[in-house]
Amino acid sequence: MDLGLSLHPVTSLSGISEGIVGPQWLAPAASSYYGSVPGGSPSGDDATGVLKRVHQLSRTIDPDITRQLSVMAEELIRRYEELIHADILPLLVKQRAWVDELIGESNHLGQRRRLLEIAAETSGLLGYLAVGRSNFQLARAYCAEAFKLGEVAESGNLQAWARGLQSFCEYYSRDYEQALRFAQDGLAHAKSGPQSVRLAANGVARAMGKLGDADGVRRAVDHAYACLSCNQVPDGFPSSVSLECYSAAQAASNAATAYVSLGMWREAEAYIDKALPGLVNSTSPWSRSLIMLDQASSLVLSRDGDLEHAARLAMDAIEISAGRPIVAVHQRASEFLRDAVAQWGDNKQIRSVREALTRGEN
Repeated sequence: MDLGLSLHPVTSLSGISEGIVGPQWLAPAASSYYGSVPGGSPSGDDATGVLKRVHQLSRTIDPDITRQLSVMAEELIRRYEELIHADILPLLVKQRAWVDELIGESNHLGQRRRLLEIAAETSGLLGYLAVGRSNFQLARAYCAEAFKLGEVAESGNLQAWARGLQSFCEYYSRDYEQALRFAQDGLAHAKSGPQSVRLAANGVARAMGKLGDADGVRRAVDHAYACLSCNQVPDGFPSSVSLECYSAAQAASNAATAYVSLGMWREAEAYIDKALPGLVNSTSPWSRSLIMLDQASSLVLSRDGDLEHAARLAMDAIEISAGRPIVAVHQRASEFLRDAVAQWGDNKQIRSVREALTRGEN
């Protein structure tokens, strides 16, 4: 019976698509549906979602906040030698946490980069403070964070700076091979830039001194002095964790330490003589302590040195930084005591130095 319906058999999936759900069926419904939603589109997106993304891209931080955080971080680094570490530690921890929040809130690429740099500087200084307290596990974490932040910020100078901190950490944890590796990698990032002097003298030379590589120490010291000529060199003894170049006095001081480790006292004394004039206006108690301890150790190494003079130098060095103990002074004073006992025995003068070291750490 013919009911007046014209039926066309569907023999394929394409037929279903074309005969039942083809564009001519969808068009009226789609037009009706999207026409009811302001700003709607067939993609499923709408104007509100797009505008939300525009807002996220527009998020920024008050430039004055970024500027002040930058000034604070660099001022703490610059004045590191003068400040009481127990006082600045809570400030640094608080600042580091807030900078992390600000990084997440800003989508301005230039501003994010500067915030990443501030975060790297803050983490690096926290790592340096942790080394001073002999908390090497925490120091490694902070210094690794500083390096990664410098990498994300695409700052070769910050990466080199962070590698110097990592080398410093491993040197005082007595992993001298790792200290050397970090310093050498840092030099690859620094090239002949501001951090190259520090990495060569404080990093490579001192680690090689502990590893007994005299030729390596000479090459590293020569490289440090060559890099001085490529940079703007400060006077005296600026911050030991400076983002700028080491001074000539700092390079000499670190060279002396490397030669003390080798037992080469004549070379050590020659570099101590170069470093001493830079201490005239230094406000760093630790720089004074460490150079004087190297002087005392060179007297022990000379074999015919003056026990009274060596012990007096060591006592004075310990007293200068008494009440502000750091691992560097403790280790170097302990090494002086070890070598002095081997040379002169555990006599009255040596016991006085040992007692002074114990008092200075309390």
